[in-house]
Amino acid sequence: MMTFFSKITGVDYPWIKYSQITGRDYVAGAMENTTATIHQESAQQDARELVDGNNWEGTIAHELFHQWFGDYVTTESWSNLTVNESFADYSQTLWDEYKYGKDAGDAENFNGMQGYLMSGSENKQLVRFHYKDKEDMFDAVSYQKGGRILHMLRNYVGDSAFFKSLNNYLTTNKFKSAEAHQLRLAFEDVTGRDLNWFFNQWYFNSGHPSVDIDYQYDDAAGKVNVIIKQTQKSGKIFSLPLAIDVYDGANKKRYNVWVKNGVDTFTISYAKRPDLVNVDGDKVMLWVKKDNKTLDNYIHQYTHAGNYLDRREAIDFASKKLDDPKAVELIKTALTDKYHGLRNFAISKADLKKETVKTGFESVLLNLAKSDKYATVRASAIQKLGDYKKAEYADLFKKAVTDSSYTVAGNALAALIKVDPATSSALVKQLAEKPSKGILQEVVMSEILKSGDESMAEKIIGDFAKMPLSQGKFQALNGLATYLSAIKNAEKIKWGVDEIVKFRDAIPENFKNQTDPFINGMVLKGILADKTKKAKENAADTALQELVEYIKAKLPEADKKGF
Repeated sequence: MMTFFSKITGVDYPWIKYSQITGRDYVAGAMENTTATIHQESAQQDARELVDGNNWEGTIAHELFHQWFGDYVTTESWSNLTVNESFADYSQTLWDEYKYGKDAGDAENFNGMQGYLMSGSENKQLVRFHYKDKEDMFDAVSYQKGGRILHMLRNYVGDSAFFKSLNNYLTTNKFKSAEAHQLRLAFEDVTGRDLNWFFNQWYFNSGHPSVDIDYQYDDAAGKVNVIIKQTQKSGKIFSLPLAIDVYDGANKKRYNVWVKNGVDTFTISYAKRPDLVNVDGDKVMLWVKKDNKTLDNYIHQYTHAGNYLDRREAIDFASKKLDDPKAVELIKTALTDKYHGLRNFAISKADLKKETVKTGFESVLLNLAKSDKYATVRASAIQKLGDYKKAEYADLFKKAVTDSSYTVAGNALAALIKVDPATSSALVKQLAEKPSKGILQEVVMSEILKSGDESMAEKIIGDFAKMPLSQGKFQALNGLATYLSAIKNAEKIKWGVDEIVKFRDAIPENFKNQTDPFINGMVLKGILADKTKKAKENAADTALQELVEYIKAKLPEADKKGF
């Protein structure tokens, strides 16, 4: 990463060393400091977790890129925080694209886009001069929206000018603070273009376009009208330079256009009706769109347009048309897509309630479960095969329970539970005695907690008792509550309740307003409600009545109401 980032910025790593450390319960996720980064403990993964891929790799890239954008040149003010955070966010796309290929980079970019679009932040400007607290600036606008704006800027000026502009910004402002206008000036210096329109629209204004795209074909005249209507409720009109690609079979002709009005119509001539008109051919626009293509258009888009988002959109559209055999065939084709992320996406869209899908996909899913090179794809295929509930797959699931991937093993155990409960029950007990994480740990613990197996009390309650005061212990509360609700032994239930109370009382005062409502109002009252119900059903059981009073006594007065 250090070599790659030095190369693309044209600035060698600017410090004498770089250190990284993980810290238990480091609540900020990760934080760059000049020459040294601290990560939360999620960064520290064991070998079996890493079989599925390093899920902290993007964060490692993000914090390292801050050594350039954030430390070598830092933000002039909290208002301009995005000149640090948008670049760190976008470094994740750049790194994935470089190391794993364009599909991986596009997938990371798409995830960032969804993070912003789903955040409900359309009224926030990227550069904000009014905010209640500096912490308000650390959001999906400064980070994910900013990263997507850089992606559009890169597409607009081209790679060569983009990276030369980064170098210009860094070298001009090295060891100083800077703001968005200085970033604009660096780009204008390199490109010779006036970019005020871009920065005014994206940096100093809020929101994003929503568009409705329609196509009117006139075969007699040999013309298609491509109509792009902006429908955002804000009433703002965006200027959008974009490519419209027109396909005749595999042959593509590109038209570069500007969308500048509430409704724009672009008329394109043809000798033969195009197989596909693909608006935003590079799939870089930060927008929400309704694209009124046909299934045949999307099938052509999947086959010939080729970008990650081209294929993802086609899969998504086809998954809603599974009564059409052509849509079923597209999803089936996508099960063997060249990019493992889209194979996973296609598996998730295989609706086994549709008989044509269930019968037509089984052999492909079986092959993926057995031999796909990516553990996450094998895991997804196994999960889907489990829905067939066929005993003939029991041996496959049993073997996969010992897979090096926690995700494969966990999904295989969940699938085995559906077809061979006796064998899976014995395996759950064995696996409970071994270290596990992720999906495997979730499935094992879920089965134990639901079972009410009191022989596991020492492990469930005892392990909780041994955990240090931590976020992990807080997250374990729900599982412990499920177990205490399932078992009957009053002494063990009291022990578990006592451990919850000890944990609650050990939490520092300044956090109690966040934790006590959950521990008292959800966890302890949930156990109490379960035992109260059982006590009413078994009025002669004095031990159960006593247990109810014991749990009540552990609650603050305000939380005893209603019992």
